[in-house]
Amino acid sequence: MISTAPLLLVAMVLDALVGEPRWLWSRLPHPIVVMGRVIDWCDRRFNRGAQRLNGALVMASLGMGALAMGWFIAALPLGWLWQILIAAALLAQRSLVQHVGAVADGLR
Repeated sequence: MISTAPLLLVAMVLDALVGEPRWLWSRLPHPIVVMGRVIDWCDRRFNRGAQRLNGALVMASLGMGALAMGWFIAALPLGWLWQILIAAALLAQRSLVQHVGAVADGLR
């Protein structure tokens, strides 16, 4: 098992070099889009009635689901490689720099 820091470092370098490959995200929904859809569904479904209780249950469920998914990915053959690829997609630092740069240019 590889510790978290080296995995994140490699993921950041990979994202800086490759960025967001259009060929992939034009065919599949980006993981952030999927997470947004899940949160939107939870909001529409559970944001009524006992909102605090519903919110706590939704947050606990999402957290437990993320934890279970992390354990599953780590247990896969070459789990460290999948962790790097998924972290690079979720970090999206190169894309963020490009989008922030475009906003900064617009503000100037």
